[in-house]
Amino acid sequence: MAGNTRKTITGGALGTLALLLWGMIFWGFLADRLGTFKPEGINPYVAIALETAGTETGTYFFPWPKNTPETAEAWRAAHAEGPFFRLSYVREGVDPQSPAKLALGAVHNLIVALLASALIAMAAPDRSFASRFGLVFVAGLMGTTMTVAGEPVWFHLPMDYALGNALYEIGAWGLLATTLAWAHRPKASPM
Repeated sequence: MAGNTRKTITGGALGTLALLLWGMIFWGFLADRLGTFKPEGINPYVAIALETAGTETGTYFFPWPKNTPETAEAWRAAHAEGPFFRLSYVREGVDPQSPAKLALGAVHNLIVALLASALIAMAAPDRSFASRFGLVFVAGLMGTTMTVAGEPVWFHLPMDYALGNALYEIGAWGLLATTLAWAHRPKASPM
């Protein structure tokens, strides 16, 4: 049991480093080239209008609400006519490269890596490299398919945005699965 705990913790730490590195590579260099976000097309007056209107930090979906039969009908008609959008808005601003953000990201990645590492320790500790890799990779693909692939379906987000996020996640799960499958390799049998 102590060996599995050590492998889970070691795998979690190595997986965290792998995820941080992949995130820096993907979001720092690849996301723009893939067109994940649209760099132009948003008029700066939109930000000024949101600030002037006193819009609070939050995620907004327009049109909304749909909490009565009348507003639900208006919501449906407005969707059909367009435009509609989802907006995540942070009024206060943030430092995109703050040490606190990196630390919080590291904690997030550590939690994901420890959970995936624990999954191997519970379900496939003595299985082959391919089995350990496949367990983490397929579990990750399930989550990615549910969330990232679901956004264009349920919230009509553009496919280029979803594709960029899916490529990041597939790369992250592949790298994490490889790292953890290696970290959980069985001990060599003494001769």
